[in-house]
Amino acid sequence: MQILPLLRHAWNRAIALVHLRRGTSLYRQGRFGPAASHLHEALFLGGPSFTAHLFLGRIYLRLNRFERARQELARARFLNPGRFAAQVLPEDLLLEMIERVLRPGPHGGCAAAGPEPAPQRFVAHREAADDFSSPAERDRFRALPPIQPEDSENLNWGELGRLLDD
Repeated sequence: MQILPLLRHAWNRAIALVHLRRGTSLYRQGRFGPAASHLHEALFLGGPSFTAHLFLGRIYLRLNRFERARQELARARFLNPGRFAAQVLPEDLLLEMIERVLRPGPHGGCAAAGPEPAPQRFVAHREAADDFSSPAERDRFRALPPIQPEDSENLNWGELGRLLDD
């Protein structure tokens, strides 16, 4: 009776691959809702998939569901960091996102951001002319010299972005 679970697993993986291919095809046609359904079914039947998470992240970006997009893209990066680093967002998606963010809203400002937020009343306790967020941070970095503009030339921006993302 060991063969039955093995056959069921193989069948589910095969069906998951069909859903994955259908989901990526629908994504390329611009049919994001059905594509997301197929990609979720592929994950349900076949388990974690770099491609499924990557395309779901792209879909959620297009639908302005940024937190969900971040989660899906983080899963894709976790599954295959090298392949994820080699990915390039499609140019049309980047242009669409830029247009949404920079398009003026009806009351000024950016449409995606909405109206300008009200100024915050909370003010952190800071010493004059420093950018530290807390006394502990100030104590930790006080001995270091200020960052100079030329210091950014030697900065690994990709590594910094990865560290800030985690």
